[in-house]
Amino acid sequence: MQNASTLGSVNLGRYNGLPIRLHISYLLVGVFVFFFRIQAGGDPLGNTGFILLIWLACVLVHEMGHCLTVKQIGGTNEMLVLTPFGGLSFQSFPQQAGKDLWVALSGPLLSFLGFAVAAGGLYLLDDDPMAGPLSVDKSFFSASALVVGLRLAVWINLGLTVFNLLPTIPFDGGWILHALIWPSMGDQRAWHIVRKASLATAVGILFLAITMEANGLSIGNVPLWLPLTIVAVYCFCFSAVPLSVPPGPQLGEPSNHESVQSADRLSQHIETYSTEEDPQLLDTFPSAEQTLFSPSTEQDQHQQADSAVDDVLQCVHDRGLASLTQAQRKVLQEAAVRYRSRSPK
Repeated sequence: MQNASTLGSVNLGRYNGLPIRLHISYLLVGVFVFFFRIQAGGDPLGNTGFILLIWLACVLVHEMGHCLTVKQIGGTNEMLVLTPFGGLSFQSFPQQAGKDLWVALSGPLLSFLGFAVAAGGLYLLDDDPMAGPLSVDKSFFSASALVVGLRLAVWINLGLTVFNLLPTIPFDGGWILHALIWPSMGDQRAWHIVRKASLATAVGILFLAITMEANGLSIGNVPLWLPLTIVAVYCFCFSAVPLSVPPGPQLGEPSNHESVQSADRLSQHIETYSTEEDPQLLDTFPSAEQTLFSPSTEQDQHQQADSAVDDVLQCVHDRGLASLTQAQRKVLQEAAVRYRSRSPK
């Protein structure tokens, strides 16, 4: 059974222990490319397969940039789901604005490097580096496999660079924007700004698509409004949903003995896991003393404690265990003690 993170993707295997999966949206891209390659003539099936292969390689390089940066800053990579516009990386690393910025920038930087290398290779081969793959001109695929691959790499890497610099989630630009404004605004307010920027970007791209359609602009036989509309819908779907799923059952109300055991394991993990407290995270979550501030009744005390645990669990879901401050770890340790005291004997 697939969970939420693997739903709609197929397993490609592992690389150095990292599970790599392919999102089903690649099938839609394949249908899109195949349709327009039929109109262009030549070998539509072979050309489509070659385009998707180079596309997948470029996306993999893009995401490897993120993964390598995460490892360099002391984090861990848990899973990678490749999508046509980049990927969904499931990672855990100490959350700081500077580290977030480098992790987010590493993908577009590597894609731009891929663009420069491919364009330079075509220049050395005395070829036009900006020859369009969607053109009705059949000569694009009439060259050698190396030249065609470099031509495709130029455009795909350029597209990955440009789109992932847009200030919208799920593109890297949304995370870049968050990292830039996080120190001055705080984590939660920064994400609120990013969500607004994402919706504004989606509307802007959609308006651009309408303008392109009204003027009949196209690249070869591909009307420009179509890919722009797809990107706008893609941005809107991600920016219109919550950034994280709600946490599960409240820690104050264990439903069975398994939940108590889970709390014990989490408490043991926290006790053996130590990181320096990040002052930038303290403005996001209240301290243990602030959270458990002198409630008037025992019921109020439990409700406030459970609410604090929910906030910390959401932080674990969004950022990983390594991002927790000492105060947040103390909240979870106290919750584990409450679990054990409430468990049936």
